[in-house]
Amino acid sequence: SLIASQIIGLTTSQVRSLTSSEVTQLSANQIWSMGTSKISALQTSQISALTTTQTAYLTNAQAGTLSSAQVGALTTDQIVSLRNAQVSSISTRAIVGLNTQQVAALSFAQVGVLTTGQVRALTTTEVSAIEDQDIAALSQTQVRALTLEQVSVLSTSQISAFTNKQIAAITTQDLPGLSTSNVAVLSSNQIQSLGRLQISNLSTDQIQNILASNIGALLAAQISALTTSQVNALTTSQLANLQTQQIASSTTDGLAAMSLAQTQSLSS
Repeated sequence: SLIASQIIGLTTSQVRSLTSSEVTQLSANQIWSMGTSKISALQTSQISALTTTQTAYLTNAQAGTLSSAQVGALTTDQIVSLRNAQVSSISTRAIVGLNTQQVAALSFAQVGVLTTGQVRALTTTEVSAIEDQDIAALSQTQVRALTLEQVSVLSTSQISAFTNKQIAAITTQDLPGLSTSNVAVLSSNQIQSLGRLQISNLSTDQIQNILASNIGALLAAQISALTTSQVNALTTSQLANLQTQQIASSTTDGLAAMSLAQTQSLSS
């Protein structure tokens, strides 16, 4: 079999001609000796032929030179075997090569080490494929890196899995991406985690889809942050769940904007 020094001497064409059987026989030293240029020259079938042990041998630099096609050729077992440092080394141009099965195979720890650049580069299909139990691994910085389009494809189960800190990290630019269905599944604790600026930037449709039973969870500071149009959009069932101290926190303009039906629901 080839030794490391011989691997170094192989041309790109010769590397690409290695059979799958020969690829699976490469040792750690041989893989390291291939550097970045020869690893990036491997055909997708050769990438797929690497054992999980060999995949873990790839240096961070080698992982960073993989193309989107090569990344897409990794098996789910190979994805699982990637070290966290390898995952965060995958380039933003290559990470879009991950298919839904590969994304679903990412572990909690692997999702947690994605760089903000990688997070922003994920396609909406990839974002949708992150498993519920793994999406909670996203840090507040990673959540802030999400785009409007990415937030808009989050499922209700993914949103339900968001921690309070993650909910608080959604930017006001991305809030419009929260579907009314997603707003409806927010828990009382998640609702309470929304900041004043987030609250005031919710659309009237989003406001109306906060569960009536959760309206009572709104903090005084959140109530006072509601705009006149938001207060006017509250349903009678939502208003009926407001507590006395919450009503006292409402702005004068907000109370004045209420319809007769809304006002009556407060005293019902």
